[in-house]
Amino acid sequence: VWFFVKLLHVRAMHEGIVRDGPFWSDLRYGRGAFDTNQWTNLSSLHRDGIVLEVFTRPFERGMSEFLFVGMLPLPLDIYFAVNMDVPYRKTWDTTCTCYQELTPFDKDFKRTVRWELKPPIVRPREYLFEQRVQVESDEDGCLMRCLSSQSLPLAQATAAHPVGQALRIDEYRGHSVCWPHGEEAVNFALLYFEDPKMRLPNWLITKATGAAMPGTMASLVAAGRAYPTSRLHGTLRYALPSSDNSLNHVLDEGFFTPPGSPDNSPRGSGQWSMTSSSQVREIVSCWRKRCSCHRRCWRRSRKAVSGDTFQTATFQTSLVELHV
Repeated sequence: VWFFVKLLHVRAMHEGIVRDGPFWSDLRYGRGAFDTNQWTNLSSLHRDGIVLEVFTRPFERGMSEFLFVGMLPLPLDIYFAVNMDVPYRKTWDTTCTCYQELTPFDKDFKRTVRWELKPPIVRPREYLFEQRVQVESDEDGCLMRCLSSQSLPLAQATAAHPVGQALRIDEYRGHSVCWPHGEEAVNFALLYFEDPKMRLPNWLITKATGAAMPGTMASLVAAGRAYPTSRLHGTLRYALPSSDNSLNHVLDEGFFTPPGSPDNSPRGSGQWSMTSSSQVREIVSCWRKRCSCHRRCWRRSRKAVSGDTFQTATFQTSLVELHV
């Protein structure tokens, strides 16, 4: 019985169903199904502060699944923002011909994205997927930012956007987790699979994927270093959805939502309020104790003097550093 339960659990993870805390912790620490000793190392990169290990293992129908693990010389907020900023993608990804948000984030921090790219030689490719942002904590209470992408079912994808000339990829999934490595670097782990729909041997597709990823990471780092500060705050309003309703209640009370913000924005608009660092720590302390004074704390924080202020987006890093 235990064997079949374990088999179903692993199968569920492969299909992108299991996205709870243990899944993300295992992905972060390389445990269980993500123990790299059970994978084949395709390539490595250790240059200019970039550390990347590319792993693969056989998957169903003769295809391969990939695991990317490493560290980039970018602050956590910048790395997260570059990955989340849909319009910015075309400025740094030379293969990207279209990257658009079909539906904005809802209250569950899910959105629908269309991504079209033109790799060298092969036919243009199109992805329609649901993307979800969440925050989970490991056994020590350290927060991890998690991003899940899963291709839409065929009928739903067709309804969301008509099939064009690009080859539509029906089976795609990516689960990534990131956490800070000091103040100026970020650790990440990415689980990735797609059916490329190519009439090429799998070994060739696998080698090509392993060879392309280091270049992609180098481009991402360059994009992060050039990322406009003016875009950062607006993108980061989606950085801290939490599976803990108590924390969400504190955030939704208005800490991220200035008066007049649109109702469909889970964490407020591009207009960011100013709050003192001492008031932020008080709010976090209240949430830790599960007390009921967060409304009063929030009202008091809005009266913070300008001499001890910082942009609200800094609160996301503060929560990670405080290990809420």
